Amino acid sequence: MLSELHITDQKVYNNMPLMLRAILNLPTSDDKNEEFHQLLQMVIYMVDLAAGVRLSQTVHSKCEKARKKQKQLKEQKQREA
Repeated sequence: MLSELHITDQKVYNNMPLMLRAILNLPTSDDKNEEFHQLLQMVIYMVDLAAGVRLSQTVHSKCEKARKKQKQLKEQKQREA
């Protein structure tokens, strides 16, 4: 029922400081409604947790360096192609 769950601090879709994108497939039968309700609660819980996460300056710096390196590798592969 959960096709995708994407939580990021990157401004991928808009300028929000924290972005969540979840794709849920609604159940077609009534016997799956309780499972879907639990899944929806879990997604909301994860968003609440993610919104409360604050990275230390050291961790934030490491993440930015890793992202920059990934971007450079991607650009290098595009130039080579």
